[in-house]
Amino acid sequence: MRHIYVFCEGDTEYNYVQKLNRVLRENDCQDLSFTTVNMNGGLTASGYVSKIKSEIRKKQSKDYKNFQEIYIWLDYDIFKRANIAVDEVKKEISSLKAGSKNLIVILNYMNGEDFMVLNYPKVKVLEWNQKCIGKNHFENPMDSVSCIEEFNKVLPDYQKGHFPMDIAFTKETLKMCLQNMELSDVEIKSDAKTLLEIVLTKIA
Repeated sequence: MRHIYVFCEGDTEYNYVQKLNRVLRENDCQDLSFTTVNMNGGLTASGYVSKIKSEIRKKQSKDYKNFQEIYIWLDYDIFKRANIAVDEVKKEISSLKAGSKNLIVILNYMNGEDFMVLNYPKVKVLEWNQKCIGKNHFENPMDSVSCIEEFNKVLPDYQKGHFPMDIAFTKETLKMCLQNMELSDVEIKSDAKTLLEIVLTKIA
């Protein structure tokens, strides 16, 4: 049995991992499971290491021993605004330990909404990508309020932190998400592809 622990920055990531668990159950996968903790946001570019350490200490070291991998899933936007490079973020967080295990960092470029749209058909991904380019989002990420305002023009029913309910969440959704990440004309990316690939390997 492969047990994976995921520290999630907020509701978006937390709810998504719960959907991954559901897909595993629906496909009768008995040898992979995710355990998640919601850090409920509150990260800042200057205090993210302290915040993460605090979350880790909420469990005892021995509680992590049964997990083969421990991930931390964050949005890159707060770091981009502070001119902190991706490699710097990953290096600092990866040096932290949960029990005896180092953390594996996965980032959304730039935020949860960017990752979420990848789960939609290509036409929506392209529409959001163009909006982001127009707003210079990939160089100067929109703040949360502005981002949701623009995002709702593409996906009107979206509520922050919730997986859109107007599409089915299946292994086909995961495959589409991975395909959208590979589009050459789309700048939206996420390291969360690692988690999707792990799941699809088990249920293909």
